[in-house]
Amino acid sequence: MDLEHYVPALVPEDAHHPSLAVNLEFLASSATHKFPAANNVRYNFRKANFPKLYEDLLKADWTFLDNFDDVNIALDNFYEYLYTLLDQNVPKVSGCSPSKFPYWVTNEIKNNIKTKENFRRKWLRTKNNVFYNEYKRLRSLVKNQLNSAYHDYINQVEINLQSNPSGLWSFINVKKGTSRIPSYMIDEEHNEYTDPQDIVDAFAKTFANAQTNDSSTSFLSTYENSSICSVFPVSPNQLISIMKNFPNKLTAGDDSIPSFVLRD
Repeated sequence: MDLEHYVPALVPEDAHHPSLAVNLEFLASSATHKFPAANNVRYNFRKANFPKLYEDLLKADWTFLDNFDDVNIALDNFYEYLYTLLDQNVPKVSGCSPSKFPYWVTNEIKNNIKTKENFRRKWLRTKNNVFYNEYKRLRSLVKNQLNSAYHDYINQVEINLQSNPSGLWSFINVKKGTSRIPSYMIDEEHNEYTDPQDIVDAFAKTFANAQTNDSSTSFLSTYENSSICSVFPVSPNQLISIMKNFPNKLTAGDDSIPSFVLRD
């Protein structure tokens, strides 16, 4: 890893916040394990045959993992064997599709939207004005509810920004549905930006006054390489001690395996 003082800085520097450039080289594995969650399929542990699952796990022979010199290959084979045991004892279910509604839409509004569409279909099918009038009423109601909910959400975001400025990016992510740099932004002077670098520079210019410019600060041009982190040996007893504290919950990560299965 190489660490250097970066010039020019995006914002004015101070003694405690120098502008740094970090160059880090690493080798990434070309093969990635495909967890069940990647296919929008998860194990339904609520209906699992736990006695049989735990029995199979206890009887499983894991010594074959000692035959692999590459830890990534060993991990792939570990999961392959583990999923074979899970497939025999735990049914699978399809995951839920992402919501098509924005974050600030409440359950009440969602229900009204569905009811509105139901009356619209009835009116198209029967041409009955009773259905049309109800559809029209719900359409107006939903429109007002959406505007009110959105304004309440914006007000809450503005309040939160006073104590947590980083929440601005959370708001942008919710609006964009992505964590990347926005594709379009406009500043308080109504200047429009579409290029990613221009957007970043505009943010730097806007928030530059939040930094303290200390003219007495001096920096070294380069820094010697140093150890990034130290890895200490971990004993099996330490792992078991940590795993005993795993929560008794069905929530799981990308591998779709709840932590209590490993704990038990």
